[in-house]
Amino acid sequence: MILNYFLLCLFTTTANAVPLNEILNVHILNTVKVRTARLDYVNSRMAYENYRKGFLPSVRFGISPLSFNRSLRLLQNPLSGDYSYVNDYSNTSSADVTVTQRIGVLGGTLTASSGLGYLREFSYNRNSFSTSPLFIGYSQPLRGGRREYVYTRNIERMRFVLARKRYAVAFAEERQTLASLYMSLFVAQTLYSNAVKNVEICDTLLALTKLKLENGQITRYDYTQIEMQRLDAAIELERQRHTLEDARLDLCAELGVDSITVEDVHLAEMPAKMSLGEVKRIVGKNNPQILQQAFQMEQARLERYKARMDTRFGGSVSLTYGLNQYAETFAKAYRSPDRRQAVAVTFSIPVFQWGINANKRRIADNGYEQTKIAVEHGGVQFWQSVSKLVAEYNMAMASYNNVLRHSEVAAEQYDMAMERYALGQISTFELTTAYRQRLQAEQGCATARQSACNAYYSLCRVALYDFVRQCDMEDVLDI
Repeated sequence: MILNYFLLCLFTTTANAVPLNEILNVHILNTVKVRTARLDYVNSRMAYENYRKGFLPSVRFGISPLSFNRSLRLLQNPLSGDYSYVNDYSNTSSADVTVTQRIGVLGGTLTASSGLGYLREFSYNRNSFSTSPLFIGYSQPLRGGRREYVYTRNIERMRFVLARKRYAVAFAEERQTLASLYMSLFVAQTLYSNAVKNVEICDTLLALTKLKLENGQITRYDYTQIEMQRLDAAIELERQRHTLEDARLDLCAELGVDSITVEDVHLAEMPAKMSLGEVKRIVGKNNPQILQQAFQMEQARLERYKARMDTRFGGSVSLTYGLNQYAETFAKAYRSPDRRQAVAVTFSIPVFQWGINANKRRIADNGYEQTKIAVEHGGVQFWQSVSKLVAEYNMAMASYNNVLRHSEVAAEQYDMAMERYALGQISTFELTTAYRQRLQAEQGCATARQSACNAYYSLCRVALYDFVRQCDMEDVLDI
């Protein structure tokens, strides 16, 4: 009955098994983490587009069709100084068009507009029109605008590239998580199948031992040893059944499915050994850690520059030119408009601040140095971690080949031990020892395969590179 159950489970697993590559390339796109990361990336991309489009001309049309007022207002006579209440019974309407252009290289803003205002006084049955056919204005900081623009432009561009790479990082991390859960389920499934086989073997061995006991070939002590081995196998079977269900639930929860089975994972496609120099080259090109450090340094430079500009000589320049007119009819309001010009230059010169501005500059300089030190130290630690991951992968692949051969030898030895035990050439203790060595070898083989697979996907996460397909994670995501 146990054998039939095992064959049924094996057939079901083989028929409905989902390969690892399908999970890592298809089902992963429906996981919560990848979908959330995708939305974050889309938001960052639109924010960067908004920043770039902010330097294109923008047109705004404003209209206020109705502003009705009927009330008593307290006014003062400018000649006599007397106060009196005046009945305000009027409606005001206005419309304007404004075109704005940011001049990023200079850090200034150019504005051109045209407006029309209409006043209807019901008390006197009178109309009034005020027009501004043309108004042009330009303003910019007296100094520092261009440099701040360069810093900000670099920061925004790096922020967008970082967002794209963070999306790739989230995808690679989810691949690592799914691969780890998949291998855990595969190991649990393998160990459960082995546990079923071991129970069947122990049943056969126990029947043979009982026959020897009845024939007086062995003692009662030898028989109880085999019986204990059979009980241990049954206990191990229940434990592996529980482990299998837990591993299956973990993978189903991550994928958002009800049930799943896995198939055998072959490591032949994975590189037998990784070159540290080649991995470092790929990591330096793809990993966001390098760009993140440059981004932090650029932000620190901008903060230091702003602190220096805010605490030293500064100012602004403003130029305006326009036409305006006022009349009782619409046509007259656009005839012979008056000109208006304005030029304003302001200066801000700190004279005496009790050393406050000097302290602000020193604080900004110290913050820049702190960022620089942290970036340098983080870079050293990062490359050390990359070297460790490469070493762990190479060791895991080498260990797996040795452990695989060890498992094959242990299984062969156990088969020979059973034959010799049936012929009475070895004792029960020697058979039990061979049995335990076989179990340990099988578990070690499954664990070694899991370790090699986890090490591979950890390296893929750091490099943002698929070493089997030989392509970047960004190319896989097509971003």
